[in-house]
Amino acid sequence: MRRGLIPFAVVLALAAGGAAAQERLVDAVRIFAMLDRFYAMPPADRSLLAVRYNVMRDGKPAPDLHAVLVVGQKRTPIPIAADGRIDRLPTPTELAAHAQVAIDAPPSAKFSSRLSLDTAIAPAPEVSAASCAQAIAQANAVIRKAAGVMAMLAPKVKAATFVGAGSGVAVLADGRTVSLPLVGGAPAYDPEVIKDARSIRLGRAPSVISLE
Repeated sequence: MRRGLIPFAVVLALAAGGAAAQERLVDAVRIFAMLDRFYAMPPADRSLLAVRYNVMRDGKPAPDLHAVLVVGQKRTPIPIAADGRIDRLPTPTELAAHAQVAIDAPPSAKFSSRLSLDTAIAPAPEVSAASCAQAIAQANAVIRKAAGVMAMLAPKVKAATFVGAGSGVAVLADGRTVSLPLVGGAPAYDPEVIKDARSIRLGRAPSVISLE
């Protein structure tokens, strides 16, 4: 689920301020905004959720960004997928140890980081409708807690979307099926619209089960 752009451009403006690209260190909590708050919530309250960060440059994915997680003397490469997704997030222990991120970027490069909320449900051709509904409920509770006094202005998560699945149906308790609508090209399941679903059957296993 897209939660908008996190101010990341200022961070990389500092990292790329010289005449040539050079490595600079940035506190991990500045890049992975809100991750510490997510980790601080009871594990049972976020058991079906996963936070995702996508690095963007001029509104497009930036898989060529070179970044390394630095904790003390330990350096761990941070893989970035073709869609800009950061595939290695700092752990709670690493954030608590004041982890930093070493960044190489060309002069004047300006980046942003897009925070999304996905499910932690394993992608498969058929998944539990109850698990999807529970993930939606967890996401809304987490957003309310993170937003604090601004919770009333926070958007509500309504559906689980199956990215890359192509198509899908909800299988109801009586065996009937209901076609899932497409949201951004992905089949989407809203438990408030399609009631009494037992499972979600997809055209193929999705790459990720996200939230909208």
